[in-house]
Amino acid sequence: LKGIAERYNMGITHLKELNGFNDKKTLKADVGLRVIVREYHKLLDGENLVQIGQRYGVSKYEILRATGIDFADEMDEIYPGVELIIPIKK
Repeated sequence: LKGIAERYNMGITHLKELNGFNDKKTLKADVGLRVIVREYHKLLDGENLVQIGQRYGVSKYEILRATGIDFADEMDEIYPGVELIIPIKK
């Protein structure tokens, strides 16, 4: 849960509340979780992650993490048409 919460800039407590977790309910494989995503952004030609981050008030690293792209792979996986996940602001 910690990794999922970090990816979407959510607190673990908020993630648990959103999904109805309590002391008796445990996370199971292949079961979806609710998360809060601010928005999706389709990358346009000429845009970059810094500009997009400034528009939404998050860093380019938060966008990469939320979208599931490793920083080392940014050059290969960020191109016009890619749909980015814009996480909620902490």
